[in-house]
Amino acid sequence: MGVERIHYILWFASDTIRCLGRQKRASFAVVSDCFVVVGLYRVYRNGSWFFFSWFPTFMEEGRGFAKNELTYAVAVPFLMSMIGNISGGYLSDKLSDRYGLKTGRKLLGVSGLAVSAN
Repeated sequence: MGVERIHYILWFASDTIRCLGRQKRASFAVVSDCFVVVGLYRVYRNGSWFFFSWFPTFMEEGRGFAKNELTYAVAVPFLMSMIGNISGGYLSDKLSDRYGLKTGRKLLGVSGLAVSAN
């Protein structure tokens, strides 16, 4: 566990430094935005890793799927995430064009969380 934790700390720090290196002047807002983006990517990556590693085992042992049925059952989350990523990018661009960058991005995130909470 110790080596893995050090790996995450180094990964987080290197991505943050790379993000800050693209900015001309690192203000507090830029630094906090970089930390948020890197943190969000980490959550996204960990969620994807769940579907890569543990989901097939769960479907087989917990839900009783046969091995030959798993190819289709495990592919569904990946197909849905692909559709969600593409449509989310498109909607984000359209909302940002209409309401401005900051408001457009927030509208998509808030509406997505509201739909998933119901």
